Amino acid sequence: MQPLQITCKLATGLAMHHPLAIDGLLAAMVAARDSYPPIALEERIPPPEALPLAWHPAGFHHASQAHLVIQAYETVRWSRTLLPIHRLALLTDRGKFPVGGRFKAYWMPLRKVLPAGMVLTWWVMGDAQGIRELLRHTFGLGAKHNAGHGWVASWTVEPWADDWSLLRPGDEGPEPTRPLPMELAPEGWQGLEVRRLTYPYWRRDGQVLAAVPMRVENK
Repeated sequence: MQPLQITCKLATGLAMHHPLAIDGLLAAMVAARDSYPPIALEERIPPPEALPLAWHPAGFHHASQAHLVIQAYETVRWSRTLLPIHRLALLTDRGKFPVGGRFKAYWMPLRKVLPAGMVLTWWVMGDAQGIRELLRHTFGLGAKHNAGHGWVASWTVEPWADDWSLLRPGDEGPEPTRPLPMELAPEGWQGLEVRRLTYPYWRRDGQVLAAVPMRVENK
């Protein structure tokens, strides 16, 4: 295991609803490679040792979430579903046109993130070759790949001088690069949110108050 920097060059804008965690992405690739069943129970997800990443005693991988500078946002509209004629016939009253449920509007807004340079960066403590092997099967990030969002142009995994998988130097001291339990948070850190500390990050159980990275945007 060694300190590494992982860089993703995007071909298209990113439909990103949540921070992108590299350990969650690698776990998804392990699950696909090893034919895991759909995630429903905790024991159906890849165990920590299945990932080519160092494991912290506090219960999470040495793996940052994506760092990006948001250059701009773009709102697009995409087709959700084509309603059959017999369903359209039910919508006889304009005042009852639905905004949710199975008759939800045909055109839905979607906000895309355009990172500066179309680049995302992660820092990990891990095995470079194992990570490269998993990432070479990853062709999209975020949501709505089938609509052309979040397509990957290239991956780069290279050695890094220091371990920034948990903290990195900042102008006013160390800054978290991933959600960290409070006991590992930099002194006086103000970026606090309720988060899970390991994948699957979408689950609501197991959330704790954690120190999280500050999002950086161009003004």
